[in-house]
Amino acid sequence: MPSSQQLVWACIICYRVPLSALLPLLEVLGDQADTVLLLDNSPEWEGGLAQVSGPHVKYVPLSHNMGTAGALNHAWRLAIDAGATSMISFDQDSLPHRGMVSHMLNALETLKQTTPSIGAIGPSRVDPRSGKTMRVRKPVAYLRVHRRSDASQAVQVDHLITSGCLITTDVFQRVGPFREDLFLDYVDIEWSLRARALGYPLYLDTGTAMDHTIGDSIISIAGRTLPVHQALRSYLLLRNHLLLWHSSSAGICWLLGDLRQVILKSLALLVLRPKRLERLRWMAKGIWHGIRGKGGAP
Repeated sequence: MPSSQQLVWACIICYRVPLSALLPLLEVLGDQADTVLLLDNSPEWEGGLAQVSGPHVKYVPLSHNMGTAGALNHAWRLAIDAGATSMISFDQDSLPHRGMVSHMLNALETLKQTTPSIGAIGPSRVDPRSGKTMRVRKPVAYLRVHRRSDASQAVQVDHLITSGCLITTDVFQRVGPFREDLFLDYVDIEWSLRARALGYPLYLDTGTAMDHTIGDSIISIAGRTLPVHQALRSYLLLRNHLLLWHSSSAGICWLLGDLRQVILKSLALLVLRPKRLERLRWMAKGIWHGIRGKGGAP
């Protein structure tokens, strides 16, 4: 458990997942957080989450699918009202290694000795399908260079994904809530950009790790792995990238660098995956809505 001076909450964002699939994550978090919120984004689907038991676990059914951003903001409202000093968020398909939260809290305190204003900290991520540690992105303007994490020290990164991201309450209140019009993709990237623009750098704690699965499957391209999602996610990827062009937190160089990544990823999926016409239609719709500035649930 965290120290008596800290009140660390955790939240798990769930969508149509059976309770049995969450038990390993809940078991690991049992001694790493004071309270675990189980936010159910699928109220009309019965997966047994309401049966969750435990003195430190709270089941929170949401009235509708609020997306990642809406669920995170709701969790933060509950945590702040209860006096939590920090919160760490998880996707339903993540599994932190033993002692991960405590290790990140210690790493955060060590970093604060030289960098008092830290936006957030996250763990190294391991894809359980390949066994590979995922690469991180350096916070540079255009190229957004990938690099392997150095296990000897915490490294500053371009952004942190929401799963495994530990944010202190005071920083969250200064940076502000997650953008709910983004709904799912780019929710973490936009918040990261906003934090960095306000002078809060982001760090990866390379001394600990979390198993995390991105996409329904992965494909290999020239030694690289590319996560594959349903065609609908191509809509969100393109739309939300374009929505960031309306944001003052994302600089033009960063946007151009990200545009390069988005185009390459989209082309690869169009060429290598089936249902090309369906994916192309979603992409076209995402571009149109992004240009119009239309956000929200797809």
